[in-house]
Formats: sequence, structure tokens, C-alpha cells
Amino acid sequence: MRAAERLCTRPWLKRRNRPEALAASPRGRILAGHDGSVTCVAFSPDGWTLASGSHRTVRLWDTATGALRQTLAGHAAEVKSVAFAPDGRTLASGSWDQTVRLWEVATGKPLAWLPCDDRVLALWFDPVLPQLRVADAGGAAHVPRVYLLEIVHP
Repeated sequence: MRAAERLCTRPWLKRRNRPEALAASPRGRILAGHDGSVTCVAFSPDGWTLASGSHRTVRLWDTATGALRQTLAGHAAEVKSVAFAPDGRTLASGSWDQTVRLWEVATGKPLAWLPCDDRVLALWFDPVLPQLRVADAGGAAHVPRVYLLEIVHP
């Protein structure tokens, strides 16, 4: 059995209601559209949307069809991390332009822009609390800093 076939038959894929469309072939599906290398990816909590980050953009894909849903532009440098909020309504993207951007997934509308002290390396949402955690490169001290941001929906 190939690695891709083993991955697609894992029980957690079925338990979390992930669509099986990406597993249609042993090689999966090629999603073409980024101008450069893809540097990060994340699945939405329901599994129906894939976010991929690249040079200055984030793209949202329909995992069932492979169709491009949205292109989110606004970063001035490489996007290095993407994460969905637990409810799937908000996407966060972190970039080497020293910013974190929050996006509304349904419309692609930018919700907020947050400056950091250095290049953003990683970000993740707390699964229970409405908080986003952001890790940057640490500046001249080379000690990564972690920011804790409270997310409030209107």
C-alpha cells in the first residue's frame, strides 16, 4: 500500500468528516495557482477548505473540487504560516513582512492587520479560548517571542 493510500484510509480522516476528494488518486490533486513556492498550508476545521500561503498571498481552495475560492492579498513578503480559527470563520496569516493579518473566510475580507517586532514564523489559534498565538524570529536577541492576542467577533 502506498503512503498516500495509507494516509487517506486513516480513521481520523473519517472521524473529522474530511472530504475524500483529495484522495481520488494515489498522488492526490495538484492545485495550481501560486506564483512561487507554497510555504504553508492548513485545513479548515470542517475539512472543506484548504489555505495555502506563498509569496505575498494566501489562497483558499475547495477541497472537494480543487477550485480556487479566494486569493487573499496584502502581505509585502513571504507568507510563512496560516491557521484557521476553531469555528472556521477566521483565517490568520503570518509573514516575513512582520505582520499578522486576519481574514474573513467566507468573503476574503481583511479583518485586521497586526504588526510584530520581527518576521512571523508560526501562529496558531487556541482550540478553546478566543486567542491567537504568534511566534516571531526574536529580533537581534534571536530569542523567539510569543504574542497572545484576544480575538473578539463583532
